[in-house]
Amino acid sequence: MSTQTMSEQIALLKNIIANLRGQVEEADATLERIRTALEKESGAAKQETDFTRLHYESGKHPYTGHPAARSSMPELYYLLLLTVLTADEATEAQWLHIYRIAAGAGYAADVRDLLPAAHAITDAKIIECVESLHRDNLVNAFLLDAMLLALLREESAAILEYIAELFALIGAPREALNETIQAAKIIIAQDREAYLAAMREAIQLRARESYFYLYSPNKTAVVNDLVQIESIASEHLIVLCVEASNATLNLDTWEADKISFHDCNFENSTIKTSQKEVAFTGCHFYEKNANTGSTHLLAGKASVLTKCTFKNITAKTRVLSLYNATIEHCTFSDCTVCDASLLDLVSSNMTNSEFTRCTCKDKEQLISVRKTNIIRCNFLACYTEASASKVFIIAANEDSAIKNCQFDKCSTKGWYNDSRRIICLYLSNASDNTFHSCSYWKPYY
Repeated sequence: MSTQTMSEQIALLKNIIANLRGQVEEADATLERIRTALEKESGAAKQETDFTRLHYESGKHPYTGHPAARSSMPELYYLLLLTVLTADEATEAQWLHIYRIAAGAGYAADVRDLLPAAHAITDAKIIECVESLHRDNLVNAFLLDAMLLALLREESAAILEYIAELFALIGAPREALNETIQAAKIIIAQDREAYLAAMREAIQLRARESYFYLYSPNKTAVVNDLVQIESIASEHLIVLCVEASNATLNLDTWEADKISFHDCNFENSTIKTSQKEVAFTGCHFYEKNANTGSTHLLAGKASVLTKCTFKNITAKTRVLSLYNATIEHCTFSDCTVCDASLLDLVSSNMTNSEFTRCTCKDKEQLISVRKTNIIRCNFLACYTEASASKVFIIAANEDSAIKNCQFDKCSTKGWYNDSRRIICLYLSNASDNTFHSCSYWKPYY
């Protein structure tokens, strides 16, 4: 990386940190309470760090699920992390943080044994550590840990300067700098609601890489697996980072009143409810094998889908059937339905979403909506073919609105040439939509 680019990144980080400090100053009391709590958790504060005790305490309170567990050379991860401590005098809170990382990642050795090497680290070794981070996809995890170490002590210009240089050397994207600092502040404050909100907006960071700093998988309100999940009683159940395959989830049998899925993967799976409020954020629905037709999402009560993806789905029934839903920033790609619509929405809103190479066969419309708004959505190479007399990409009924949408290379094919339209409007309206290289008789019916 050039000196100029590094300088720019260091300056950027310092500026972000300066702005952050303005907010953190208001939370100094909170930070102090956290430091005090950590000292109490570890026992009475001592002038000399009791590493035996810290090692023991970290085993009782590990960061279970820390991504450092996937490191091919874990010593390099901890070695580089320890260099942050060498920039200034280390505190017990900082040491406890590193020990909890190691315990949660299953690192059996004592990380303190790497401290002499951290003090004597060479440029070549730093480069080796950085290459290891990139190879094991641990850049974001490391940057967050480094920033947490900085915030777990009184402000240190030396540490902030070192971290800024380290961020630049690693080559972290600008978005990662902002998101990492914000996430670190939220984690230090243990603000769970702010954390979930930040993860919804994050571009670089993922919940599965950091949720363990705020949530324990053993807590009743938050889980990261589906084992006995139906019996967990909670007003709001949060499901984080679940991998489900060929699953059928009837949420009406679950005890929780409201259920939120964050950063989950659903392969060939069906989820349905008529009674629960449900939300999906950053979730992926897909099918590995063609023509499985197992992916369905049916919700009869309020539902929210944010930054979700639906890919390679083939079905003979509706894939999404939702009432009172909010769909935003979702993507649908390479989905095919027969004898059914891909989406059936009632009293809902869909905004800023994309449909790419989605097709519908033997059905009048790809998307069917009633009392629903579709705004600022893009449709690329979508196709509808049916034996019916009329075919549409979207059928909008009963006070629906299609606005500011873009249709590129979309086509319709039906029995009669003059029945091929992109949008069918029945007691509904459309405005400011654009059509490029589409095949149809007229855009509206």
